[in-house]
Amino acid sequence: MLTSGIVQSYIAAKKLPEDITITRLTELFDAAGVVANIKIISPPEVQLQEDEKPSKTAIIVYYSDETARRALQDLDENMSLDLSRAIELQYFGPSTMQAVENELNQQALAKALQETWLGASTNGTKETIAPYF
Repeated sequence: MLTSGIVQSYIAAKKLPEDITITRLTELFDAAGVVANIKIISPPEVQLQEDEKPSKTAIIVYYSDETARRALQDLDENMSLDLSRAIELQYFGPSTMQAVENELNQQALAKALQETWLGASTNGTKETIAPYF
């Protein structure tokens, strides 16, 4: 594996369809620059909102930060990427696979915790329930 002296840069693609494949992601993200690696992760088990569909997240690794930034800019213009729904892209820059995966898990858990603190009021709007510390 040729990684010595190469600064790999990371992008996360969120809200991917459950049936997404590494082959399909490679086709989509290689268009912006050569992809070094792709890892598909499933978010932690959390309760979905009524209108939410289950989704996956992919970590896309580029060989350079310049390529990752260009990919983010190019692909941000076409968020659906010919998939069944729009996705979210998040730039992580130079990092490690483990650090990016940990951060994505933290974000998912924080979102789930925030959702548990939201309750439905009598008129159907959301109101924040303050935690008791």
